Amino acid sequence: GAAAPAAPEGNDAAGSFDPAAYTGKKYVAKTYTVEGFSMDAAMLGAEYALTLNADQTCELIVGGYPVQLKWAQGEGALEIDYMGAATYYVTLTDAGIDLDMNGMVLNMVAQ
Repeated sequence: GAAAPAAPEGNDAAGSFDPAAYTGKKYVAKTYTVEGFSMDAAMLGAEYALTLNADQTCELIVGGYPVQLKWAQGEGALEIDYMGAATYYVTLTDAGIDLDMNGMVLNMVAQ
């Protein structure tokens, strides 16, 4: 069989995302981006927030309602299993984290 392609330069196999640095903090949405347009998260009308726990559980607050979910380390991102219905992706930004919820990206900062 052919060898697997090499990871892009600057990315190790684990995606260089250390979840330990981000657990135990509540991240709240400040802005959100849909189809390239960025808007103030206050326009969503309710709280959107994420707290990652060290035991690979997390609390996602969607429109003010908390949901208990599980996360796993993925390729360059954390993957949140939304009750088997969808996978949401957490990536690092200079300001905090981005949470991609099927195309609506919440730009979140630690509270």
